[in-house]
Amino acid sequence: MKKLALVVIAAMSVMSCKKAEVKPTSTTPTTNNPKTTVLDSTTASSEFYLSAKIDGKTWGGYESEKNSLHFGTSIEKDIDAPNNVLDIAISTELSKIDTTSDTYDYIDYLEVSVKASNLDLHKFNDDDSIFYNLIKTGTQNFASGEADGIRIAYAIKADESEWSTKAGAQTGSSLNIISVIKGSNLSTSYIDVTGTFTCKLYNTLNPSATPKTLTNGMFKVRLIKSND
Repeated sequence: MKKLALVVIAAMSVMSCKKAEVKPTSTTPTTNNPKTTVLDSTTASSEFYLSAKIDGKTWGGYESEKNSLHFGTSIEKDIDAPNNVLDIAISTELSKIDTTSDTYDYIDYLEVSVKASNLDLHKFNDDDSIFYNLIKTGTQNFASGEADGIRIAYAIKADESEWSTKAGAQTGSSLNIISVIKGSNLSTSYIDVTGTFTCKLYNTLNPSATPKTLTNGMFKVRLIKSND
């Protein structure tokens, strides 16, 4: 299989992290004292946001909080050109940035992603309907292991740990997709996805580690397909 990773930046700031190479659209935070807010039905707005409590600790906020919170979106493609087969993983992550460092490296990040396998390569490139239907509204289950579907991931720079819903049982977890809004412009097609979730996050490198509990999860994120 020939692997190709394409990173797209969409009306959001982004940082570079261990998981994927991205180019920042903004390198100078406006303040060193960002607010962080767990969103609820009274504070959610039309702008993008990703928020939760991780082991009881408030995490996340709005796209507009670009001082130390940076949004980014990416597409990873695995192409089997001879057989015209495409596997994709499309993700949006919100990263907390270390504004005291010269490189503005991430402290940690939370990610929402969707994976789809065995797609027709040419149809995916030529027909947006396949992309637009990757996520449906309503109650969903988190994808297990390498199965297709939605997953939540969390990474911490200090100990290089990576945590994910895909790495363990999700009994008692919930995922509700409230809306999926489709759109496009000259260079990209996109879906704006709004949802709520609770889940368990398992250490992907150390299965014996105690899982993290994520509650009060809310998001409105944009997933992008490049039309180049």
